[in-house]
Amino acid sequence: DGPTDSETAFPLPQSKAILLALLFGDRHYLDQHTLDTFAAATLAHSLALSGQHLAVAGLLGLLCVLAAARLCPRLYLARPRAVLALAAACPPALAYLWLGNAPASLLRAVCMLFVLAFWLARGRARTTLDVLCAALLCICVAAPLSVLDTGLQLSALCVTVIGLALPWLRRITPRAARDSRRQAALHLVRWPLRILLLSLLIQVVLLPLNLLLFGNAGFWFPLNVLWLPMADLIVLPGAALGLLLAGV
Repeated sequence: DGPTDSETAFPLPQSKAILLALLFGDRHYLDQHTLDTFAAATLAHSLALSGQHLAVAGLLGLLCVLAAARLCPRLYLARPRAVLALAAACPPALAYLWLGNAPASLLRAVCMLFVLAFWLARGRARTTLDVLCAALLCICVAAPLSVLDTGLQLSALCVTVIGLALPWLRRITPRAARDSRRQAALHLVRWPLRILLLSLLIQVVLLPLNLLLFGNAGFWFPLNVLWLPMADLIVLPGAALGLLLAGV
């Protein structure tokens, strides 16, 4: 296939095109070879906007709260830092939803963020599955046909796995010891272990659905176990920071 009009008028290096696809779900500047490479590595789903992209909004909200607390330390007397950070992340999340053209998977994540922020502000603790069910109920009432969206189904299944697996992971991963040195060492081991196990569980549960929907799991299916945590914790925040610095 020949280049599209957008590629001819505004040619971009594929590194920058991948950056746009990762941050905003814009695949217009990706050539066919890059798309085929992502598909062959079973990483094409990471180019779609989903809940993992809201880590950028959450980080921005946390930074805003930390900066405000520096100016007014009494801020923490009004609300806990977690509640303030979630509330501060809501406006950037709405902006991200608008920039990403509101796909169903990202809409699910934004709804969950607002529901969680509302419940925590009222002092009502809820589980991950409670927040997911409330968000899906809001989406189904507003747009019932959204339940047929594949992205929403996959993202909801991922969150379900997370909600069911977290209590189990807290039991099997080692707990912190009383000794400060051992506590620091176990803390460094415990969180990466939980993230890798959680990523592995998500990929195992999604494998039958991917085979049913797409007919191919790919030879590099285990690569997602390492790629998804790296994308959430390093790639997406780093890409957003680089984009902001490029505009300064």
